[in-house]
Amino acid sequence: MSLFAELRRRNVFRVAIAYIVLAWLILQVGDVLVDTLELPAVWGKGLLAVLVLGFIPALIISWVYELTPQGIKKESDVARPDSRTSVTARKLDISILIMMVVVVVLLAIREFRAPSTPPINTDSSVQDLTDITTIDSIAVLAFADFSQGGEQEHLAVGLSDALLHILAQIPDLRVSARTSSFSYRGTETSIATIGQELGVAAVLEGSVQRSGDTLRIIAQLIRVSDQSHLWSKTFDRPRGDIFAIQDEIAAAVASALRPTDNEQPELSPSDRTSVAAHEHYLRGNQLWRQRSESAIEAAIDEFEAAIALDPNYAPAHAGLAIAYRFSGGYGHRAHRDVQLLIEREIATALAIDPALSLAYGVKGLQLGDMGRVDEAITALRKGLDLNPSDATMHVWLANQVNKKSEFGWDEYSRLLQRAFELDPRNMFVLGEYALDLSMLGDYEGAMTVLRQGIALEPDVPRPYNNLARLHERFGHLDDAVRVRLAEIERAPDSFAPYSFISFSLLQLEDEEAAQLWLDRALQRKSSLYHPSYWFLRRDKVADLVDMMQGRLLQSPDDPRRLDALCEAHLLARNYQQVWSLCADQLTEVLAPEPRPLESHELGFAVYLSWAGQALGEDAAFERLSGEMKRLAHAANSKGAYDPGFEYFKAFLAALSNDREQVLAQLRKAVDMGFMRVRQLEFEPWWDAYRDDPEFQAIVADIRQRQSQQRNALRAEGI
Repeated sequence: MSLFAELRRRNVFRVAIAYIVLAWLILQVGDVLVDTLELPAVWGKGLLAVLVLGFIPALIISWVYELTPQGIKKESDVARPDSRTSVTARKLDISILIMMVVVVVLLAIREFRAPSTPPINTDSSVQDLTDITTIDSIAVLAFADFSQGGEQEHLAVGLSDALLHILAQIPDLRVSARTSSFSYRGTETSIATIGQELGVAAVLEGSVQRSGDTLRIIAQLIRVSDQSHLWSKTFDRPRGDIFAIQDEIAAAVASALRPTDNEQPELSPSDRTSVAAHEHYLRGNQLWRQRSESAIEAAIDEFEAAIALDPNYAPAHAGLAIAYRFSGGYGHRAHRDVQLLIEREIATALAIDPALSLAYGVKGLQLGDMGRVDEAITALRKGLDLNPSDATMHVWLANQVNKKSEFGWDEYSRLLQRAFELDPRNMFVLGEYALDLSMLGDYEGAMTVLRQGIALEPDVPRPYNNLARLHERFGHLDDAVRVRLAEIERAPDSFAPYSFISFSLLQLEDEEAAQLWLDRALQRKSSLYHPSYWFLRRDKVADLVDMMQGRLLQSPDDPRRLDALCEAHLLARNYQQVWSLCADQLTEVLAPEPRPLESHELGFAVYLSWAGQALGEDAAFERLSGEMKRLAHAANSKGAYDPGFEYFKAFLAALSNDREQVLAQLRKAVDMGFMRVRQLEFEPWWDAYRDDPEFQAIVADIRQRQSQQRNALRAEGI
């Protein structure tokens, strides 16, 4: 008898079919029990493993043994005339038929009952958990405010913000950053579209409604791929339970996404305060991010109100520090007037909560402003370790890292790329990312990103600021002025766009119009001053020295003001003063066992190298010129593409008296968009070239471009 026939006679094939059908039915029952009893998902996987492992032994048993009226016997012990395999076959056929009927009925019931859109569950059970542990990314949308009059918007946004921060603590879960996630507020954008645009696998959304002292909060976790609801719950709680609700929602979502993780994230104790203080903080946290003078001043008031209610509320102290910090850049306050306030609030916040991410972020910014770059990087890295989903802090760190020569552009670009991935709808992030693209030679890519920003938020000023900066960098000053006018339409009280228009017009040699726009900027911020470029005339440079001397006296510890004074003395050809003032800034670079020059020290290196050459400080000159060439070579190897960089390389060629290279680099800078003709006409390193016909042709080309752009703006009434 053939093997096939023998397998058939011993019912091996029937046993295999019966085993598979029975195993499928057991798995269905197992799934129901796992869900009903809220057992870990590993139970279902274990049941499947047992059934798979049992298949081969079942077939072996059916081959070796036979069921007889006297019980189970070895097939070899049963005489062929006494064999009952045919009877067993009929029983197996009937069993298989019955089980197949059950399978068909179950499948029909499932198909009949399955809705086209899964219903929203009102309890905390988890639905349809197939492959849920593969979800590696989530966006927390701003919760909707369904309260009468919309007076709970700050609470709804604050709840979302807290959940985002808590979920960001899950190590292997990427949480889309705040600005991008919240940008869909008030829109009808579908979950599928949001998931695609943000690149996330799940979305947490919900609503807040207040009635008296009771809050109703509905939260639901939705899988993007099929819009199925993975978890949902309704909370009806006293208003004072908001922190407990935040923890409960975050724990439930974390449990759904990572069911085997026993450690559930929650808020730090320092994040808890009275409801009134918390609401002041939430309003302040929304306001400072708008980066306008009125909003930042209102944020300061809100943070101070929160601190008055709860002096030990660490986030409010960190918020006040960052609001003060931005009140100089976006408002009328001078940085020297708020520096001590910023430092006090940072210290207070970190004394209360040494693990507060935002406090380390603003500390890093403050240290960077003071020229303490290493300490700034350390603080910002700590802030990112505590909140790795903070895209803005990625940019802050990138800008500090870029000041360090040993890091270079690799990490700078990597941080900006990560920030853009986390928060592609954040206008601050988008602008910095686009500028990095342009500096690596992808001008069209940068322009595309910036135009997308305007399309995303056409009614706010920041995307226009971003685009204007790109135009200014590459010498499209007329376009920059037009974009700045659009920015002013959206932020008429901000001094910055008026000041930038003034400088663009100054570069176009329209000094009268430049003064007009600077006066408008001064009306909005009286502490502004004329830029150094204004004084690049032999009869005005003494005024520049006096102005920069006065500014340094106001803030003698500010390295940026010392840098500006050194530049002023250099332009006045006061080389001994340059050396006396600035040599101490590069003591470690010029030491017998020197450290490398860093990118943020280039200004001092330029002034000291030229002054040192004039004063006979040959060793210092050789050391500094060599270090600057090293940095230039490193930037070249990264594909640096920028008019200012090419101009810097022309300066390095002038240090070596390399006429051919000087003219080649200047030509390249001008072709890229370099427009600052006054620098060519006044800076000391070009004295030897001003009578050169090629040098004069380069200056003439800039003059012609200035005239074209200036006339175009005048024709438009600007």
